Amino acid sequence: MLHIDLPTRAQIEKLVAHRAQPTVSIYLHTTPLTQDAQADRIELKNLLKTAVAEMEAFDTPKRSIWPIEESITHLIDDDAFWTHQANSLAIFASGDRIDTFRLPNRLTSMVEVSDRVHLKPLLRAVTFPNTAYVLAIGAGSVRLIEVSADLAPEEVGVPGLPKDFNQALGKRSHTENRKDMASGESTSESALLNRYARVVDQALRPFLKGHERPLIVAAAEPMASIYRAVSTYPHTAEQTISGSFDHTPVHEIAASAREVLDAIYARQVADFAELYATREPQGRATNDVAQA
Repeated sequence: MLHIDLPTRAQIEKLVAHRAQPTVSIYLHTTPLTQDAQADRIELKNLLKTAVAEMEAFDTPKRSIWPIEESITHLIDDDAFWTHQANSLAIFASGDRIDTFRLPNRLTSMVEVSDRVHLKPLLRAVTFPNTAYVLAIGAGSVRLIEVSADLAPEEVGVPGLPKDFNQALGKRSHTENRKDMASGESTSESALLNRYARVVDQALRPFLKGHERPLIVAAAEPMASIYRAVSTYPHTAEQTISGSFDHTPVHEIAASAREVLDAIYARQVADFAELYATREPQGRATNDVAQA
């Protein structure tokens, strides 16, 4: 069983506003299996040593270091605490406080010393679902791939989705083709790719209805830009994965998609921080939970 405690929005806002020198942020990959927790405690002890060494390297006064070192050491020595863990642990420690959050996502262990909390991994884990659809589209194939946080990516069957460029345009009736010729519609590459994109978008529309996860286009140019331009799905990502993916394994496409998700979420975090900075002087934002 995973024992999880996720931060509330008010707690996240307070962490965003936190400023104290030094502040230590630690992310630790953990196991929910109590009998294997000793290895996690050892790793945390090593990460603490790294943090202390970094603070000493910057000539941080010992009176500022020891409260952080002591609070994290108490955590390492707390047998009851290690009895109930999840897949990752976030620890934020400064001179007068320590916050911990047990997270369901499997995060990479790391340590950072700064004057603020390193929030990006936490926000990715709890604020954002780390899920997306990837539309890998090219002349030779069309695939919709589902990318999840902790599950293997998989290709999704979509009713009516053509298998490639030729099948998509072959679905057009003779009547439609005659109308195009009569109206003088171009049969240039651009026009044909636009038709292709519209057929794919039409097939995806009922499947994606009601979803909010990003749709990331994986395609070479000009196909990527053309599809984004005709897409009716409101959550089609601005960022694309550039290249030809007709024969690329699903797991490789998913790895590239996760990099795009990182960029999307980083932008959202930056926008949130900018909005907070703008509103706080106006009294429209607060880091005081009692005032929230």
